[in-house]
This record gives sequence, C-alpha cells and structure tokens, in this order.
Amino acid sequence: MQMLICDWDGTLYQNNRLEKKLLRQLQVLGDRNVVRAVATGRNLFSARKVISPEFPIDYLIFSSGAGVMNWPKQKLIKKYSLQRTKLLKVVNYLQNENLDFMVHRQIPENHWFFFHRTVNHNPDFERRMKIYQKYQIPVANWEEKASQVLAIVPENPEYFQKLKKRFPDLTIIRTTSPLDGSSLWIEIFPKNVSKSQTASWLSKKIGITTTIAVGNDYNDEDLLHWSDKSYIISSAPEVLKQKFTTCNTVSEVIKNEFGEI
Repeated sequence: MQMLICDWDGTLYQNNRLEKKLLRQLQVLGDRNVVRAVATGRNLFSARKVISPEFPIDYLIFSSGAGVMNWPKQKLIKKYSLQRTKLLKVVNYLQNENLDFMVHRQIPENHWFFFHRTVNHNPDFERRMKIYQKYQIPVANWEEKASQVLAIVPENPEYFQKLKKRFPDLTIIRTTSPLDGSSLWIEIFPKNVSKSQTASWLSKKIGITTTIAVGNDYNDEDLLHWSDKSYIISSAPEVLKQKFTTCNTVSEVIKNEFGEI
C-alpha cells in the first residue's frame, strides 16, 4: 500500500490557496486506496483553520510530528510530551541566552503557551503573540508538562547549531517563519518526535509499503530523506533543491507518480 505525505504551507497550500485540480486528484487517490497524509508544523488548532474535516486526506501529522489525527474520524491517535526535567533545562538555557520563546501546552491544547519575552527587537515574536493573544500566559506561571518549546530568533543559524549541540537528547528543528518568511523558528521536541519518525510510526501501524513525500522547507528535510521517493517545491531554499527532485506543485508530483488524473 502506498502513502503520499505532503507538507501543508508552501507545499499543498501555496500562495494561500489550493488548486482545484489537486482536490480531485486526492479524491481519486483515495478511491485507489492510496493513503493521503499531511505533515505540518501547524498545531491542531491552526491546522483546523485551513483544513476542513471534509478535506480528502486520511491522516494529519501536526506540530512537526508531536500528534497524529485520523482526519475523517477527527480522532487523535498519537501524541507526545516533553519530560519535565528536560523541559526545565531547556527553559533555563533559553532564558540565560536571552531569547524569546514559548512553551506549548500538551496536545490537543498546544495552541496555548507560556511565553518569555526579552527586551530584544523581535517583530516576528510579537506578530505571533498577537495572533494567539487569547491563548498565552507568562512563563513565570508555568507549572505543567508541555508538547514543545518554540524559540523565535533573528535569521542566524548559529542559534540552531548551539541548541543542537547543547541538547543532543532532544529533537531540534529549524524552520523559516511562516509569518515574515525570514526569521528563524527553532522547535524543540522529545527525541522521538519529528515528521519522519511519526510518519514511520504511522506507516508501520497501517501497513504502508511505499512512501512519496513532498516538502518545501528545512523542517521537511528529515521526512524527505526518510521517504522512498521525495520531491521539493521549487520555491524551497537552494540547498534543499540540490538534495531532492524539484517540482512546482503537488499536482505535478501526483501526475509523475500516478499518471494523469
């Protein structure tokens, strides 16, 4: 059994729209017993804003792999949490590094977060704070488990490398801000959380034999390396286009892999 697994923002969902042709293609793939999955960095709350319950997919891997939904049934089938001891170390480190960050509650309430704001000029952090203004609490009041930590920093890969070196027992994911298209977002998860690891878990659970993955940014790289066949959208960073087959749209990938639909 085959599975097509695609990132959402910038991959399936380009320029804030979906191709009409793509919806028909996904419906036909479902009729052919091809499993259709979306793997997104969005949390469930955010994903539901743009993906309707009727959207023709079978599974949603959200929060970069921290949770999985059976989409037609709207049923949560897998979730992960950070151990409190490790979480405390991360929070202390980020505070000492004078970085702006958010500690997200456990799934499915992980659109709520505890925030730490510095005096640094950080428009992208403030932009996200405004979007989630109803769902935020100062980190001084935090005393819970969490699903992840998100640090929003200037466009400087050194922050990412420092965190990877400091916390080898956690998954550290780099992605480009979906808000301003340039700031660096660093997501911190349990070691067993990533798009590829969760996709692998799902594949084994439902008996997938072949996978085809499509992405467009750094947080898709592990998924693309893991998948049997992989494509990168042409708007992706140049370094990624050098590693994977380039395509313009998911519709193009479906045509290449499954023929004209």
